[in-house]
Amino acid sequence: MEVPGSSSTISEEQPRKQEGLSDTRTDSVKQSLISSEEWLQLHGLKSNKLTLKQILSQIGFPHCEDYVMSLGRLVASRYANGLFPRIYTMEDGRVYNLTAKSELITQYMEHLTQAVESYKQRMDWLTSNSRQIFGVILEQCITIVLDFGGMLEEELNLCRDALTMVLQEQVAHIAKFNVIWVSQEPVKWQENAVPVTAPSIAAAISWVEKLPFELTSSHTSRLDALLEAGKDEELRSEKMCFSFGGRWKKLWPRLPRPAWPQQTMVGAVDRHKCERANTEL
Repeated sequence: MEVPGSSSTISEEQPRKQEGLSDTRTDSVKQSLISSEEWLQLHGLKSNKLTLKQILSQIGFPHCEDYVMSLGRLVASRYANGLFPRIYTMEDGRVYNLTAKSELITQYMEHLTQAVESYKQRMDWLTSNSRQIFGVILEQCITIVLDFGGMLEEELNLCRDALTMVLQEQVAHIAKFNVIWVSQEPVKWQENAVPVTAPSIAAAISWVEKLPFELTSSHTSRLDALLEAGKDEELRSEKMCFSFGGRWKKLWPRLPRPAWPQQTMVGAVDRHKCERANTEL
């Protein structure tokens, strides 16, 4: 099945990624395109020695207890009674005597404030724009399978806008990609994944914009499209299936434009490596 605007020569015309595209990547984008697990290893409280236990070990010492055989119980020492402020930790139930000067405690307060701000920025980034719909694309080679079954014709343009957003905002920063449309017969934008370049992104957007509206797509059609994606010669290609309709629902509460109706649902299925930001952060 042919779709106007499709082309099989993108990979031949653009054999390598355009230098200008990588030149425009900002440091913040490079630093953000890592999993939450990796991000926490770099910026987490534990990595920066800012957990409560780590801080207490630097600003005080645990109040000692010892087991007295004759009493048959733990007895706390009394040598520090009234000498130091004390804090009780909920984590392990221990008591710490605080010995640090106010200057050191102020430094830790500043570090914690910066850490909280860093967490907020990360969460804002994870839940903004295309990432709120599609998650964060970390793979370097992907195949996007488009399933428009179950949606209304007037919603097609909204779905195209969402796809344009993810292509420009996320796919533009990976190595290779391809797009397959679920129809009576799978329609491939390219035979195999092609290098990401400014022209290839523009060509994919143009191709998506010209996709016609098709009322329904059967389960067999969806399976055929996924199987077709699996034939990609790029062995490392991650298969992603995005379904626009009512079967897999995910609200997008913070929309970038008032024109998007609240009832429009966008879902993602078969993306097992999508970031679980709410649980990890």
